[in-house]
Amino acid sequence: GEQALNAEFLFDSGAKTNIMSLSSLELPIEEPTGCIHGVGGPQLVHKPISCEFTLESDTSTTYQHPIKPTSIPGEQNLVILGVDFLSKFDSTLFDWSNHKLKLGDQWIFVTEVNPPNTSFDIGNHLSDTQKSELVELVEDFAKNVFVTATGNKK
Repeated sequence: GEQALNAEFLFDSGAKTNIMSLSSLELPIEEPTGCIHGVGGPQLVHKPISCEFTLESDTSTTYQHPIKPTSIPGEQNLVILGVDFLSKFDSTLFDWSNHKLKLGDQWIFVTEVNPPNTSFDIGNHLSDTQKSELVELVEDFAKNVFVTATGNKK
């Protein structure tokens, strides 16, 4: 059956596989069929679902690509498009300063809910406050992202 989903898309040139939040699906899902490895360690994934989608900044273009459902803690309607999607295009260009992404000849406008702090200095010159903030960010990230192969938080 078909299911319409209003999702947030994350283009990740460091991710090999396309994944989507398992919790966003109302379809019956079989047992996991494999495992992917990323920043959060090993993650169980399900059989790819053939997806057809449009992006808000260009509703005239429909993209088709298989996406693997998986558990993404804290995310209900997230789709991460990785290298296997981005490689479909002759070139991919991330224009961060103008919030655009170019897929082949097509420009897509990207919005950010929380723009990154681009002035944060990571190196030997961090103040004590910056070091504390960085440690807190990493610890928070680890609590919310790192999961074991069984889906339990470490």
